[in-house]
Amino acid sequence: MYRSVVRKCYSSASASVLHVKVFAQSRQRCVSAIALQGVRYFSQTLSSNHAAPAPSFDIDHEFFNFTRGRFLCDEKLELKRRHRTFNVYELMRIAAQAVGATHCNHIEKLPDGTCNRILLLSMDNGKQVVAKIPNPNAGRPHFTTASEVATMKFMREVIGTPLPEVYAWSSRAHETLVGAEFIIMEKVEGITLEEASLPLDSPEMSQVVKSIAEHVHAWSCLTFEQYGCLYFARDLERHCLPALRYTDSSGVQISDKRFVVGPFYHYDYLDKTRDTKRQNNGPWSSLGEFHTAIVERGLARLEHTAPLSPATGIYGPGLYQPSYETKIRALNAYLEIHHFMIPPDLSFSAPHISHCDVENRHIFVDPNNSAKIVGIIGWQTTAILPFHFHRLEPGWFHPQQSEPDCDDDPSLPSDYKIRWKEQEEAHSLQFRRDLRCLYMSHLKDRSSKALQCLEICEDPVVHASTFPFTLFDVSETCFLFAIMMLEHEWGTLPRAKGMAFPIELSDEEKQSIVSEILGVRKGVMLMKSLRESLIELHMINDDGKEELLLTTDDQYYAALNVLATLEALMIGEYAKNAEEAKEWKAQWPFRRE
Repeated sequence: MYRSVVRKCYSSASASVLHVKVFAQSRQRCVSAIALQGVRYFSQTLSSNHAAPAPSFDIDHEFFNFTRGRFLCDEKLELKRRHRTFNVYELMRIAAQAVGATHCNHIEKLPDGTCNRILLLSMDNGKQVVAKIPNPNAGRPHFTTASEVATMKFMREVIGTPLPEVYAWSSRAHETLVGAEFIIMEKVEGITLEEASLPLDSPEMSQVVKSIAEHVHAWSCLTFEQYGCLYFARDLERHCLPALRYTDSSGVQISDKRFVVGPFYHYDYLDKTRDTKRQNNGPWSSLGEFHTAIVERGLARLEHTAPLSPATGIYGPGLYQPSYETKIRALNAYLEIHHFMIPPDLSFSAPHISHCDVENRHIFVDPNNSAKIVGIIGWQTTAILPFHFHRLEPGWFHPQQSEPDCDDDPSLPSDYKIRWKEQEEAHSLQFRRDLRCLYMSHLKDRSSKALQCLEICEDPVVHASTFPFTLFDVSETCFLFAIMMLEHEWGTLPRAKGMAFPIELSDEEKQSIVSEILGVRKGVMLMKSLRESLIELHMINDDGKEELLLTTDDQYYAALNVLATLEALMIGEYAKNAEEAKEWKAQWPFRRE
């Protein structure tokens, strides 16, 4: 039903945004051309020691702002969190000096990341480098960049992971004329696996999957003594932390004075709207300290966070509505029960390091030999966590299966085409399953601990133990439902034998949890349907890069019109009275600002 309404709404909105599209495209061409000419001219005047005087860029220049698209939810806030000014010419000077060039003669902005500004700089000696500047939403200043650089050096030099060499960097904005933290690194000579578009059933893709498994195995062979993030010792001298100690694949204990395990300040752990200096951000020496700190972080965030609205679903009266009280109930329940939920073998909760997002866009392959991985990027959120907290396999092994389309719109394709599409999706799913089997088989051949950890994490109880880490992305009701189910299996848990179930849930509470979980699932399906409708109309990309709905300049107003129509449908279907309709309007996240 919703898709047919979306199509009709879109056709009427297209004409009204045509002039917006034309204006946006002409403005973008003009700004880019002016910027490029200015950069080329002034970069010629840079000396090897000092940045030449140059006119400053306008604060609204694309170098300082997120320009990959328009946010359909909380756009002002999201853009503010991604706005970062810096001295472009000083960055160019430092980059040229780092690779032995006289000057940088071209700078180009690459597509924005979720938390970083990415720039490609070309030198007069033919070399190219990539500059990465973290946005305010990347994490705590200094710590985020310092940890990323130290992690890259450790993974590259100690473990042997292929990743870019860092040529120059600064984690303290006030110590450099650039005016921002930055990393200048090697440009990987290759194309992303996403760009390579290898057929899932190709020999090249099979070889890539084996290589990914080999890297994951190598990462899993090291066991550390603390949970947190890697840093160079010199960057945390005032913290008086002990030298890094870890055990290698041969069981040999190694001490490396260059590094320490320090605080965990990554963006997906911290609150988006407030300072967290007084929280316990690690490092943590025991699993109990780690779990307690995560719960305390959740409780502290609830005291300062705006009204809760998970990005994964649509919620409001008649569906599920997130509440502070329920989240606090879930966190306190977690404190009582988490030590019963961890894997029986404590080695699977020991501190390990691993890339947290081994996806196609982070893997570079040789353009002349697409079966060969030449580089892995995206180390900003890498941390030393309990082994079972890590994502140890690519997410594209598990594509989201679309629900049957019940739309009775007469413009739908013929039955034959529907069947053909279903067969194509079935083949794709089978190929992905085959690749996952190949991945698991390679880990098995290597007797990898990562394979055992993956198998253990399929246990719903162990999986639920990671709940506080995703409290603001996944509904707390899901965790309370898992606890309710856990009561029936309590006697089978190795750590719980002979002990009474520590959490009391009345029949009324259980009934409420069941009702709420149904509302959560319905809200998730509504959001999924909304997203698929916008993808079908080419209003948003199906690239999985952004958790929030992101559209283009020319589709922004049309998409908002579509969402306004869907808002009216939601209110008509779920609001029982004027008061609930008012609540729906207040909570609806997609609106023009």
